[in-house]
Amino acid sequence: MKSEQTVTPFTAVVNGGLAGAIYGGIAGMIIPPLFRRLYRGLAPLSQAQYVRKFARECSALAAAGCGIESMMRGIRGKDDLTNHLVSGLGGGLAYSFVNRGLKLKPSHALFCAAGCAVLSGTEYKMNEIFSATDE
Repeated sequence: MKSEQTVTPFTAVVNGGLAGAIYGGIAGMIIPPLFRRLYRGLAPLSQAQYVRKFARECSALAAAGCGIESMMRGIRGKDDLTNHLVSGLGGGLAYSFVNRGLKLKPSHALFCAAGCAVLSGTEYKMNEIFSATDE
């Protein structure tokens, strides 16, 4: 039996932002040294700059995604694929704005939003499939 817990959108945004910053910081420490060895075209930033950049982008993505998902769950009263697709779209838009700033091109925003929505929807369906096999 699952217990349903009510999470306010503010709490979801804060938790998502903190988790995104932590995960982004870890990714910023691990990924750039690996890519720098493989690809010489990587921007010449210091390790701390990569950590800040990854943390900022992942924090925006996770905060927007978690907040929108919490609001959708509160408004619609159910947790389904639509909630996850919409939260992925919002998270992708937040990521693209943080990544490109006000110089954002519509094609970049659309690509980020669609990509995050597909990933979020796929993650939801995979969780649904695997939780059904566990029962």
